[in-house]
Amino acid sequence: MDVFSLRDTVVGEYKKFATSFTTVHAKDIRDQIEAIYSKNQYWPDPLIQLNPNYKPGRSIEALVKEGVLEPPCADIFKGVSLHRHQEEAVALAQAKESYVVTTGTGSGKSLCFFIPIVNAVLAARKKDPVKRTRAIIIYPMNALANSQLEELNKFVGGVSGERPITYAIYTGQEDADKRRAVADNPPDILLTNFMMLELLMTRQEETDRRVIGNCAGLQFLVLDELHTYRGRQGADVALLVRRVRELLAPQGLLCIGTSATMASGSTLVDRNRVVADVASKLFATAIPESNVISETLERKTDHLLRRAYQLARALPDELLHAFEKKAHVLPRSTEAERLVVQRVGQELFRAGLLEYWEGRCAITGLAVPELLRASHIKPWADCDSDAERLDIFNGLLLAPHLDAAFDLGFIGVEEDGAVVVSPQLPLEARETLGLDAPLRVKALAERHRLYLPWHRSKVFKR
Repeated sequence: MDVFSLRDTVVGEYKKFATSFTTVHAKDIRDQIEAIYSKNQYWPDPLIQLNPNYKPGRSIEALVKEGVLEPPCADIFKGVSLHRHQEEAVALAQAKESYVVTTGTGSGKSLCFFIPIVNAVLAARKKDPVKRTRAIIIYPMNALANSQLEELNKFVGGVSGERPITYAIYTGQEDADKRRAVADNPPDILLTNFMMLELLMTRQEETDRRVIGNCAGLQFLVLDELHTYRGRQGADVALLVRRVRELLAPQGLLCIGTSATMASGSTLVDRNRVVADVASKLFATAIPESNVISETLERKTDHLLRRAYQLARALPDELLHAFEKKAHVLPRSTEAERLVVQRVGQELFRAGLLEYWEGRCAITGLAVPELLRASHIKPWADCDSDAERLDIFNGLLLAPHLDAAFDLGFIGVEEDGAVVVSPQLPLEARETLGLDAPLRVKALAERHRLYLPWHRSKVFKR
């Protein structure tokens, strides 16, 4: 997928929508409005971000072989290779120590408590097969609880035969039959929200009393999105946790918190100190700074960062904006003056192609920038606007002989990037130019394909 084309399509549709409410008939007012819109200040430029590359840990299979995890974990979490922070969470849970996970969004925080809980449930059921709830996971919103239920289904649902563990959601949205089913068949893991847990602890309704009664001897209490519990709500939840501990697990309750945005600070040590202090107050148990698990990143390659920078510099709008900034002060009344403006644009275009193609010929890979030529697919003179002239996807960075052949129509480029040679180019010339072997444009993007048909129909010699 060409994300730049997608961005242009989305912005184009939004621009059409945003400008469709009013028709301005006065030309002077309309020109001013169009000038404002042309600056693109009402729609954002493309944003390029790199996903963090987390340091790898061991696989589930390896931990099972080492006896760290129960054997059924290999089937439940089949094919899962852990990140370093997930393995740290497993180790702390094995040591029966409470902890907080503060890794970023998309880092797999849920596995930091699901794997230890599932493993502990499997081990406990071997010693005590009596059905009861051993873990309560509290979410700030029902939508999160529903999402995590689907996540559990994805893992446990793939195991053949009887489910090795059981789980259920109990948020207050269930009908009477589902609530009774939870009371009659206590799940190993109960997913809920803090308000529902408060009601379970205080209401005298028989079904609710049985549900909370099945949690006696609770092993795990998880607060997901720990940062949401602040102020008065934080105080309420802290008191709720204390009552849960006193009623269900006076000794040995393992508490786990997760948050991607828990605290800010100048250093990791400062942030961990704040997180440990807050979590200790919420859970009413001492959580040392060493038990605050933060992400451990691994630099994948400097090339990715450099490439992201190069692509950002070579975005179509960037060249156009740079050209408008330089050219708007230049006169254009004479042919010589217009040539100066054109030269400014062509220099920017060449610089953009050098960035995009990383200083290499798009076909041969020749990496001598001084020899390379910025070749328009649709020539400068035939473009309908400066936006087309300066569109980085309307060009290829080529070695001199390929640039000349492309401009004169002796070679063209197919949709798949394959270079085709005109039948009008003699065989001897093909061999001399190295065009007798298959060639291909490397890294051809979808937006290049918007211009290539024009070249094939208007320039390429059939």
